[in-house]
Amino acid sequence: KRHPHWHRWLGYLYINVVLWLAIPTGMMLATVAKGGWLSTVGFGLAGVMWWRTTWVGYTTIRDGQLAAHIRAMIRSYCWALSAPIFRLIQLALLPLDLSDDANYVWSLWLSNLAAPLLAETCLWRMTFVAKVVRPWMITGQAQNVRVQP
Repeated sequence: KRHPHWHRWLGYLYINVVLWLAIPTGMMLATVAKGGWLSTVGFGLAGVMWWRTTWVGYTTIRDGQLAAHIRAMIRSYCWALSAPIFRLIQLALLPLDLSDDANYVWSLWLSNLAAPLLAETCLWRMTFVAKVVRPWMITGQAQNVRVQP
């Protein structure tokens, strides 16, 4: 709201880097991923989902659908976070003494579950705060509202 020029410029940069550089490169690297075909499929899935959510974010803002744009971009950012989540899960699984390949595959698939879970949790929380918490803070009375993101 305060800096629409910066938001538009950074959004343009993010969308182009993700759609035309990061994901195509990741998809090529997925074909030779450590961990065999399960890793290839896991990285491929993450790439497709990241590309799709980013593309939806772009097309919805071009169509003037601000709420849909916000939801899609939150999902896109969460897919972008699946890479550091993947590394954190790898570290967390080290005490289980799994083989390197098993740790890699489990970490990858758990990060593929964590990314959409994180996104939907953020979206649910935003909806909950907007529909329940803010009205309660203003009126002091609980609202009987069904929350759906």
